[in-house]
Amino acid sequence: MKQVVVFLPSEIYTMHPPYPAAVPKYQLNLKADGEYEYKYYSTGRLEAAIAAGYEVYVLNATPEGRPYAEWWLALVPADHVLSIDGFETMESGSVNDAFMELYSKLGLPWNENAKLWPTHLYALSNYNIKRGYQIEPLVAGFIHN
Repeated sequence: MKQVVVFLPSEIYTMHPPYPAAVPKYQLNLKADGEYEYKYYSTGRLEAAIAAGYEVYVLNATPEGRPYAEWWLALVPADHVLSIDGFETMESGSVNDAFMELYSKLGLPWNENAKLWPTHLYALSNYNIKRGYQIEPLVAGFIHN
C-alpha cells in the first residue's frame, strides 16, 4: 500500500517567498509600480510528496475557479481533491462530509463521536497517514529548517 499524505492549502502554497529567489506560481493585481499585490509561492511540500511517491489528498475550500490554485490542481488527481464548503467558516456539516469521503477512500473507520474537523485531521496520524507540513520541501539548493 502506498504511503498517504493529506494536505491543507496552507501546506501547499504561501504568499511569502519560502526561500531566497523563490519564483511565484501565480501573481494577481499588477500595481502601478510594476509589482504584484498578491504572489502565491509553492512551499515545495506537494512536489516533494509526489516525487517521493506518496498518494496525495488535499482538503480544500472549493478551489475550482480560483486561478491561483490551477498550478497545484494540475498535480493532484481530481478525485483526490476534496472540496469542503464551509471550511473557511468552520461549519461542520460539509466539512465532516469531506472527511467521511476521505476516510471511506482510505478504508478507515469513521468516528461518529468526533464532531469537529480538527479531530478527524488529527486522527489520521493514528493510521500512519502524514500531513503536508511533515513533508520536507523539494526545492533545489534550499534546505528547510
